[in-house]
Amino acid sequence: MSDGEWQPESDPSKECSVCSGDFQYSRIDNQINDSWYIYCSDCGSTGLLNSSDALPQDVLKKCGYELAAEAEPFLPACNCGGAYRHGALPRCPHCNAEIGRDEIIAMLNYYYEKEEWSAATSKAGCLQNCVIINERIQRLFS
Repeated sequence: MSDGEWQPESDPSKECSVCSGDFQYSRIDNQINDSWYIYCSDCGSTGLLNSSDALPQDVLKKCGYELAAEAEPFLPACNCGGAYRHGALPRCPHCNAEIGRDEIIAMLNYYYEKEEWSAATSKAGCLQNCVIINERIQRLFS
């Protein structure tokens, strides 16, 4: 990751439930980093922005720290040429299969268990952090 602003935590590995390929993942604590995330609907790359980025405040409505669908028209294209979409999921870097919400929660809970507290989700069921697969991350605004 070239942007030193966000600091993902160490990279454990996971096996894809579809193709059995291994990949590394890390977590960004969006609350600590004052950031929001959204995933590319084509490649699953993680797009990040922070509160100082020029985005209208009314589109930062959020459940957890995932960007709302209202933010999509303001976002640049992903490096792969795809689009960042609310509700998109990260993808396996080998077969491009979506990594399901339950798998994401399990990956996030890996960190919470290390920290002796749990719940990757808020009381409303919203994800509080994002995962980055094989360091596929893009800062949405410079």
